[in-house]
Amino acid sequence: MRGIKFEIPNEWGSFLSLILESIPVERYYWRLLDMDVYTENMSGVYDEARGIYVRGDSPDFIERDFYSGTELAKIINHDYYYIVFLGLIAFPFGPGHLFDNYQDFLKSNATFCIIINDSSDVFVYVKDEVTLSQLQKNAEKHHFTSVELIDEFNDYCKAWVMTRDITAD
Repeated sequence: MRGIKFEIPNEWGSFLSLILESIPVERYYWRLLDMDVYTENMSGVYDEARGIYVRGDSPDFIERDFYSGTELAKIINHDYYYIVFLGLIAFPFGPGHLFDNYQDFLKSNATFCIIINDSSDVFVYVKDEVTLSQLQKNAEKHHFTSVELIDEFNDYCKAWVMTRDITAD
């Protein structure tokens, strides 16, 4: 098994903290790869030409690329937010090499990778069965829908590009 996929409600909430509830977030070093996340405290203006909301001066969610587990836990547990897309990688000891596919993920020092796409599609790739089992039980506990284990035959995540280091190009 490669991981687990499921759907979260397409609404405001603290869903990242619910997704990671069974994981000891504080034990990892986290790298944020790409995101479009709105907070209730965030000022912003709708740009009609581009069809998107442009961030204002005070995003309260995540402002850096790297976080200690303690820092990330504080953010995801106490903020109310709306996720459009997000890529997040857990490393055991500081930042590691990035990757753009599952095979490279296996070779990396990353422990697991979370990709949230289209506001509700969640893909979590892991390297160990214990974490996978914890994530599955947690997804069912929170009544996330379409819970399914990912293997090589049903891995349809097209968002791996979020996990590659675009500055290296």
